Amino acid sequence: MAGRKRSFLDRFLYFFNILSAMGLLASYLAYYFSPQWFTFFSFAGLAYPILLLINLIFVLYWVLRFKLKLILPVICIAAGYLHLERLYQFGSPPKVVNPGESLRVMSYNVRMFNEYQWIPEQGIPQEIGRLINSNAPDVLLLQEYYQSENTPKFQYPHEFTKLTNDGRNYGLKVFSKFPIVETGTLSYDKPNESGVSVNNQFIYADVRWKNRTIRFINVHLASVGLGVSDYQRLQNPNEGSQEEIRNGFLKILKRLHWAFKRRGEQIEAVERAINDSPHPVVLCGDFNDTPQSYTYHRVDLLLNDCFMEAGNGFGKTYARGPVPFRIDYIFHADELRVNRYEVISEKLSDHYPVIAELEFR
Repeated sequence: MAGRKRSFLDRFLYFFNILSAMGLLASYLAYYFSPQWFTFFSFAGLAYPILLLINLIFVLYWVLRFKLKLILPVICIAAGYLHLERLYQFGSPPKVVNPGESLRVMSYNVRMFNEYQWIPEQGIPQEIGRLINSNAPDVLLLQEYYQSENTPKFQYPHEFTKLTNDGRNYGLKVFSKFPIVETGTLSYDKPNESGVSVNNQFIYADVRWKNRTIRFINVHLASVGLGVSDYQRLQNPNEGSQEEIRNGFLKILKRLHWAFKRRGEQIEAVERAINDSPHPVVLCGDFNDTPQSYTYHRVDLLLNDCFMEAGNGFGKTYARGPVPFRIDYIFHADELRVNRYEVISEKLSDHYPVIAELEFR
């Protein structure tokens, strides 16, 4: 009787193992399929860390049970070995360079310096200022920059700002210790389309360093825009009536669907900006997409991910929740190389800042 029950349990678990393995394979396809046409794979790609963990648990279970069923999750995990590297890096000792030989770059979504008190503690703008000044980046790129009397002061001789023109004082910012010789604002939308929101635009600043020019592109791709009630629904999925639960999750799914499609459109404009640049590019910003996404894939074809070259651990940049989502990036052109990369895990925003030290090859 015990053997029969165990056999039934194994068959039951193997069925769910098949489903999780199929989900993991689907998550790999998110890298290749544009969400403009089909978003199912994008949802699977977002769930990649969870699907990977489930399959690893099944591998352990089948090993302990001495079952050949472990072959299925092992093959599916191995099929996505490149995604494993994008999720986790064992790291290597940072290269030692002389002071001034490398360019220290920081990218940080500061979430409007906590203007609306998302974090209840006082003094968040000052703490963000302290964090940035203590790390002393040579070039600082900020997303969700907010200009007010509480905005921390940074001592940089050169800067470029693009705020919304609707009075919200919200947008993108570049600070530099080195001369900025040219700046520009680009649109995510096609030339015959227009919009006033900064979410339709991204910026670049050409920085002169060591007698050469680097084009820094600062982007903030479409976010899901979840509100407080949406996060409460995710944290307490069974709270409320059946109708409230259903409507709450449908709202979240619709927002995710829209954001996937919008980023699929936006990344085409970013690609054009990279290809049209007369200078080596450093692309920074909040992509709101993971390394398993189509958005990441399109940039990965053109530039190098600093985390892949010099990162360590999971490189989690999204501060909410336990899943190690990496959605903030610093990419660089082949003319440059990275000596050091780090994520500063101080929760002063819903993102962690990322830092890379670059030099010309």
